[in-house]
Amino acid sequence: MPEKIFKAPCPTCRGTCNTLVHGEIQKEWSNAVDSFNLSYGQDSHKLLECCGCGTVFYYKDSWGSEHGDNDIYGKFTPTHFIETVPAPEQPKLKPDWLFEIYKKDQILFFILDEVYTAYEHGSFILASTGLRTAFDHSCAHIGIPNAYTMEQKVKDVFVKGYVSETERDQLRIVIEAGNAAAHRGWRPDKSAFESLLHVAEKFIQQVILRDLEIEKIGEKIPKKQKKKGDCKQYCVIACF
Repeated sequence: MPEKIFKAPCPTCRGTCNTLVHGEIQKEWSNAVDSFNLSYGQDSHKLLECCGCGTVFYYKDSWGSEHGDNDIYGKFTPTHFIETVPAPEQPKLKPDWLFEIYKKDQILFFILDEVYTAYEHGSFILASTGLRTAFDHSCAHIGIPNAYTMEQKVKDVFVKGYVSETERDQLRIVIEAGNAAAHRGWRPDKSAFESLLHVAEKFIQQVILRDLEIEKIGEKIPKKQKKKGDCKQYCVIACF
């Protein structure tokens, strides 16, 4: 008997893959809601093996009459709920360097920890507001006066050489996004928030986790000596 191929979300590959079906069974069910109404549905159970990574996992596809929509012709289309055991591994959101922040500034660590928690739960309004707070606290860490406006702080980190001109403009967007989220209820989607997060993460790493040792090394490197001929050539040109 030929092997049956079935497309399913592999919990290890975290994507839709071809799988081998090692066993399957379907169970229909119905329940009386009251004397006049009946709910019904079906559960499909499968034992699958991913053709890519070889993971063997349980797959369940469930639908019921309580969840779905009717099309323009009145035909009911149920909503399917997919479950796998084991469940797909969630990508790691908190960066490895976050604990290094804890060693240097515990308040900033807790701010960022709550930002990532909000991110994990899809609370992008709270997370965007938290990025603004994280920037504000990072500025205080490097001695920028608290009395400055956010625009002045963005300008100051640029003047002091912490960020480039492009990074300065990106930080302005992060701050404006935080303002809009906090005061106008603006909610970025996941992709937009991740772009804001990457800008804030880069700034925090450059400012808080700045490697001061490399600057000390730079001070110890001997300066290039001017050639004697260069001096004579300059003098001749200056005379003319």
